[in-house]
Amino acid sequence: MLVMPCDLLSMKRCVSTLGLIFFMRNVRVDSPLDFAGVTWPANTTVFITPMALHRNREFWGANADDFVPARWHEMEAKAPIGSAFYWPFGRGGRECLGKYLALFYAMTALQVFISEYDFIFPADSAKEGFYFACLVCDGLNVRVVRRGDLDLQ
Repeated sequence: MLVMPCDLLSMKRCVSTLGLIFFMRNVRVDSPLDFAGVTWPANTTVFITPMALHRNREFWGANADDFVPARWHEMEAKAPIGSAFYWPFGRGGRECLGKYLALFYAMTALQVFISEYDFIFPADSAKEGFYFACLVCDGLNVRVVRRGDLDLQ
């Protein structure tokens, strides 16, 4: 964990300049609090940035910056409800108000993509398995063709 002292005004300026998203919380205790191996002074403002949390090598490993979809199979088995280390929209009462709008736009983009392209799967293209209420394919081969560019008959 990286703990750096800074003043609130400088931090807000940094956030507005760099466009980073931070979640702020105040340590609301009258005396210092020992938590996560750090002594937090009373009334301290704590900043958490999801970008740093999502790339924390202590939790995600040496390849934290790499795109490794297989890591989710392992993580889901360890914590089926969800990870305390991955929360792109925040959590709790201050969760991002745009979360459902963003997810709606992502699903709409996926729907448009699916409606405009054909997906051709060779007969023996995948080994199937049932994992955590989902059908999982390992090594799936697929050919993606814009509709109308290929006669499928």
